[in-house]
Amino acid sequence: MTFILPSFGASAISAVPGGGAAAPFNEYSVDFDGTNDYVDVASSSLTDGLTTLTASVWINLSTDWYTHSANLASVLGNNSGVNSAGGGFAVAVYQRWPYFFTGGGYSILNVAGLTATDTWHHLAFVFDGSQSTNNDKIKGYLNGSFVAPSTNSVSATSIAATTNNLLIGSDPVGAFLPFKGLLDEVALFNTALSASDISSIYNSGVPTDLTSYSPIGWWRMGDDDGGTGTTVTDQGSGGNNGTLTNGPTFSTEVPS
Repeated sequence: MTFILPSFGASAISAVPGGGAAAPFNEYSVDFDGTNDYVDVASSSLTDGLTTLTASVWINLSTDWYTHSANLASVLGNNSGVNSAGGGFAVAVYQRWPYFFTGGGYSILNVAGLTATDTWHHLAFVFDGSQSTNNDKIKGYLNGSFVAPSTNSVSATSIAATTNNLLIGSDPVGAFLPFKGLLDEVALFNTALSASDISSIYNSGVPTDLTSYSPIGWWRMGDDDGGTGTTVTDQGSGGNNGTLTNGPTFSTEVPS
């Protein structure tokens, strides 16, 4: 008797040693309690003097966000505070409104799309100091789509130098509340990424490889560290690892 085996092609078997299924690209995020924990990136000069900057992050607000966020809560940044003319930048959220701060000005996205439920969103801000109008200097995106600002007072031509460490989930001077919820795939680029770039990064709601965009900082929030320990490895060109501080924890709840 002759048995004929079905042909699946070499790629179906050899994609992973042993023929097993490939591991998911994204398996971990970091959970912040909104009290005092954050990721400390030991770099105060990563964004100094940049004339273009893109910040990209996946956020999942806690279900009791409104109780927590009577004021601005920080997502990431090294800025000296609200409307501060000091150096650095910040990405923050006030209830459902995303903010970007730098150089004494800020941009607020005209959107109430960030929900207080267990939902992942992708948020990106693109700064281009060469543009002549405020609205062109800062462009914001939610879930891969451009969102016009309700307010945009950013007139800076570059990100001024700062001595503050870059923090994820808090800010260096305590001007904002700590973030409460989950953050994932935090990335910075020293270029002004295009609308199509942002749409590709959003990838219909599933995080994807950012290597081709040459991030200067890319903190995968546990995926390069096995979801253990206190280090968040920087996969960007800067090599600035983060340290879990005051007790944030790795989580297996991720965008998908």
